[in-house]
Amino acid sequence: MSLSGIARIRPARTRSTEIRPARSRRRGMIAALLAGTALAVGNVSTASAAAGSAGYDPTQYPVILTPPLHPISADRASEILHSCAYIDNAAYHVVLGATTAAVTKNEDAIVIGNDGAGNWIYCYGLTGRAVSYPQGFFPGIGNDDLTEFNSGSDFNTMPADGADPLFFLLTNGGHYSSRVARITVSYGAEAKEYPAIMHNGAYYLSTVTPYIHGDPYNPLSYVRAYDAHGKLLYVTDYSKL
Repeated sequence: MSLSGIARIRPARTRSTEIRPARSRRRGMIAALLAGTALAVGNVSTASAAAGSAGYDPTQYPVILTPPLHPISADRASEILHSCAYIDNAAYHVVLGATTAAVTKNEDAIVIGNDGAGNWIYCYGLTGRAVSYPQGFFPGIGNDDLTEFNSGSDFNTMPADGADPLFFLLTNGGHYSSRVARITVSYGAEAKEYPAIMHNGAYYLSTVTPYIHGDPYNPLSYVRAYDAHGKLLYVTDYSKL
């Protein structure tokens, strides 16, 4: 894969002390969620049938959906970058532009830019909106091999006032050194790692997780960087936030 991204900082959530449910039981809960989940072009709708199931913590064992991410046109990427509010964006050029995993009321695409002097910016745009907005500035937390601006999320909200959101749109991004050959993101306590898009020194991943009624938190994400031999060079450390 190849492309890139970033997100809003949120306070680290206190980790749950709940016992992980038996795998067969957990599969049933996930199946119930996915049975009510339909991915549509540019949007996601979901039913949270398993909400509140005893022993199931969606922030620790989340259902992760991975709609395909697509490059956006050079013209649109430039438009998003150069309409990005609150920054002197004239010096920045586009490093990567891609769609998000789903559309929210705030965004449907992201652009990462670099000014050639080691400064980076991440902006999110929405089709039909004249102004885009910076979601984060580099640097963030990291080491010599990978810098991330932490993780972020956005809601897709149902039309009815006061209704629960349908899902969390999750985004991760940052930049990496020449030693890095692979970057992945995992969520909560789950072991599965999802490959990030990598392009010209920047990385990005966007995924979706169903919103669970009564739990306002999205799952914590963990970014890992590996060299060409599989050696771990970096993993997210929330104690540094």
